[in-house]
Amino acid sequence: MAGKKGKSGRPRKPQLLQIAEGTHRSDRHGASGDAVCVDGKPEKPNFSNPWADELWETDIAPLIELGVITRTDSSIAQTTCEMYGLYRMCYELAEQDPTDKDTRIAVTAYWAKYEQGASRLGLNPSDRARMKVEKKKPNSIQGRKRG
Repeated sequence: MAGKKGKSGRPRKPQLLQIAEGTHRSDRHGASGDAVCVDGKPEKPNFSNPWADELWETDIAPLIELGVITRTDSSIAQTTCEMYGLYRMCYELAEQDPTDKDTRIAVTAYWAKYEQGASRLGLNPSDRARMKVEKKKPNSIQGRKRG
């Protein structure tokens, strides 16, 4: 046999990750009550940038209400909004002087960091689909499928 006793194979995923991905099975992985889940909604930070504030209101707040973004995502949500605000500020500078190399580099760097955060938060439909966000099921008799 290859490997050490009990150590061969792929390492186990953390229980919270299994729950988030929807792959947790209580018969195989144990009760999910052992995992510490963080509930709650992130609080809106005081942004000094109006574009960051606008992004929070238009894109982040609706996802918080749907339950896609939770308290554990608050730092990435804040950073994503800040990167978007900095991108917009640099974009205005780039419009005034498009030949300035430092401004062009800043615009592309801030946009890249914004896109990374937006992807992790599920701000566009394809990223949300990858996150396996479940819609609330209707509780009525007519809304249930019969099989």
